[in-house]
Amino acid sequence: GGHVGYAVTAYLSSLGQSVHLFSRRPLLIARAKTIKVVGSVLCGYYSVSSCVSQLHAIASLLGSLPERIIVCCRGNDVIDYARLIARYAYPEMKILLFSGSRCDDWVFRQELFKQGVLEFNMPAIASATTSPFCCCLKTQDIVEIKAKKGSVLIHAQSLEATQQVFNCFQPLFGNLQTASCSLEVALEKRNDITHIPLMLTSARSLEHGHAHLFYHEVGSRIASLIEAMDSERLKIGQAYGLQLRDWSTWHQAEYQTEGSTVYENLQQTSAYQNSFVDLLDDRYLIEDVPHGAIPLQVLAKIAGVHTPVLDGCIALASQLIDLPTTWNAESLGVTALQTNEITAYFGQPKTHKPPYLLPPSP
Repeated sequence: GGHVGYAVTAYLSSLGQSVHLFSRRPLLIARAKTIKVVGSVLCGYYSVSSCVSQLHAIASLLGSLPERIIVCCRGNDVIDYARLIARYAYPEMKILLFSGSRCDDWVFRQELFKQGVLEFNMPAIASATTSPFCCCLKTQDIVEIKAKKGSVLIHAQSLEATQQVFNCFQPLFGNLQTASCSLEVALEKRNDITHIPLMLTSARSLEHGHAHLFYHEVGSRIASLIEAMDSERLKIGQAYGLQLRDWSTWHQAEYQTEGSTVYENLQQTSAYQNSFVDLLDDRYLIEDVPHGAIPLQVLAKIAGVHTPVLDGCIALASQLIDLPTTWNAESLGVTALQTNEITAYFGQPKTHKPPYLLPPSP
């Protein structure tokens, strides 16, 4: 029922797909079974085959859950959705997670294990670096799709499972690419890298509820904080043998910008023109810190990578708002692991460079 879920539902409906929408919260569109879409990608009304707040309603209607499952959620909902799906899981099922949280696929699979889903019955579960669209909710039944992103990287628990998910969803979205391993997807996510520095530098205005253009009212020196934090992310990737793409290279692939700096690329992104934020307790902090920045910090500490900007942002955010630390080293099961074991833990990367983007900046 969130903005990404609405956008994905409407987009698939526009392709003639039969879409069953599930949300744990009652939705305004449940009676009309129609989503109104505005924006440059889609515009119109798109029907939903069913819209329910109880998952068993879909399973009862169809005899089982569909083979294709897309989960669009925040990090704090990943475990809950895994628990709900566990009782209906079967090996032919393909699950694609659109979540800005790092290690979401691993957390999802571990919860399925805890709920009794054995390896031979485990679905193929892939994480994605980002959602396929830049979108936002205008009202409870209207979504604006501002842009379709140019590249979304995915990987599941194995190369075989990755190919299954890719073959299942690529014909629909057309912008998916496969990564070398799940760890690469986890480290290539950038929501926290972008959002946390901007939220912290806007804290005074946000605390007073002053709405402002979140991306376009940013100066070059504030944007440099994103570059500094991203530089630390790249060093973490190097420590695990991964040649990650820098922030600007990724952004250019997603939004077709041509800037040489984070600041220039932000200013060139037309999809960000009307992106307002007016709350300090926004998902850009309450999701991106505990489910993005903290897992990244865990991986940095294991690899022995010094991350003063990342550490400082987490410390400041933790003082501003009450944040959970549920996705820490202990909950991720990596407390006693070494760097080489972490890489194997998330899947051994292939030796060749992935072809999905231009070479990273020196």
